[in-house]
Amino acid sequence: TGAFKFVKQEGDTTHLVANDKYFGGRPKLDQVEFKYVSDATARILGLMSGDIDLLQRLEPEQYATVKKNKAVYSWEALSTENKYLHFRCNKPPFDNPLVRQAAAHAIDRSQILAVMDVAGAANNDYISKLKFGYEDVPGYPEYSPEKCQQLLAKAGFPKGQGLPPLEYLTSTGFYPKTKEYGEVITSLMNEQGFNVKLTVMDPAAWEGRLYQTADKVADGHMIDCGWMSGSPEPDIVLRALFHSKAGPGGGLINGIKDKDIDVALDKERGEGDPAKR
Repeated sequence: TGAFKFVKQEGDTTHLVANDKYFGGRPKLDQVEFKYVSDATARILGLMSGDIDLLQRLEPEQYATVKKNKAVYSWEALSTENKYLHFRCNKPPFDNPLVRQAAAHAIDRSQILAVMDVAGAANNDYISKLKFGYEDVPGYPEYSPEKCQQLLAKAGFPKGQGLPPLEYLTSTGFYPKTKEYGEVITSLMNEQGFNVKLTVMDPAAWEGRLYQTADKVADGHMIDCGWMSGSPEPDIVLRALFHSKAGPGGGLINGIKDKDIDVALDKERGEGDPAKR
């Protein structure tokens, strides 16, 4: 039903052709090729050389350069993608909600946004502001070392004492500034008594360690990942990330299993009234 039809997949390139029967009329383009290029520098060089006609996810400094080039049309807009720092909720210590909350209060998002510049914007929900149902979640965690320490003590880890070494997994090249703001998050958490080590990988290695699997406990304790869809439907995102039956270990990435979350997600999916939903 879309404007283009799938033809074939060649490695990291998806080939599409115009759909003559598209209800909105045949597209002006005969064909489109989507290429997955994991390296940010390779993407911008491809654009400037003419090998790439359209790209997304520029590094902030690349975007600043492109804006000055009159031969390139640049567009800055909010996307349907959220970035998440997933805690592995099915392994210690993040199987304890108090430790997760403490970590959230240890992170100063203003410092992350300063690093990301135009590549990021603050968001106080589990879905993008462009998604149906977005609202600023009441009580969304704010940077508070005092609350962090209170929660750590309540969890039985005063000033972080007794916490195991934690591995924070991230990629570089695919998303803007993941290494740089990962270093900020690592530093902030370690200041509060966590013992975090940042592991930076190329996108292929990172993706290989991203998801929960049936045969073993997921790698690392925290992992950085974005999630987006072309639809304003929030269930596509929320169910995949937070429903117990999304994957073999619970949520696809975080491994969470929570009956109350499952009930809420199942109820909203079946609700016909948009306001109640």
